[in-house]
Amino acid sequence: MEKGIAHIIFGPIGAGKSTFAFELSKLHKAIKFSTDEWFKTLFFDDIKGMPNLEWTFERITRCENQIWVIAKQLLVAGSDVVLDLGLHRISDRKRFKTLCEEFDIEYQFYFLSADRTIRQKRILKRNEGNGETFDFPVSPEIFEITDRMFEVPCKSEVLYTKHIDTGTSA
Repeated sequence: MEKGIAHIIFGPIGAGKSTFAFELSKLHKAIKFSTDEWFKTLFFDDIKGMPNLEWTFERITRCENQIWVIAKQLLVAGSDVVLDLGLHRISDRKRFKTLCEEFDIEYQFYFLSADRTIRQKRILKRNEGNGETFDFPVSPEIFEITDRMFEVPCKSEVLYTKHIDTGTSA
């Protein structure tokens, strides 16, 4: 049986990853996994006030690990998956590349980007609208923290990554 393909999306906050993940999952008839959805369901109600970053990222990593357990089973069974995990750090992306290679799973990375001002406007709009990609509100503080954390793809990542500029308007 032929294995599925892992479509792995990353980019800074507000770049359009969740919207792109919906479109990509329809295009490839793939199962979509979103760290934001899992985090919201499992941990968001436990947060009181400004979340502690160490606590938050420990739980995000738990979500990613469990998502991979399920995604790997689907991939081995021949289904494509779309992984909307954020993957802000180069080391996070390398980890998922290595996991795919360990199990001889084909993968495609998609780097989404947009101007910072556009991304801020998108987040504000998403916070107000509670639309299809809304999982929880993102405060200006959280936007700043996650935006500073994002690591632009290194030269070696560019070789296996499709870069998608999601536009210049909100």
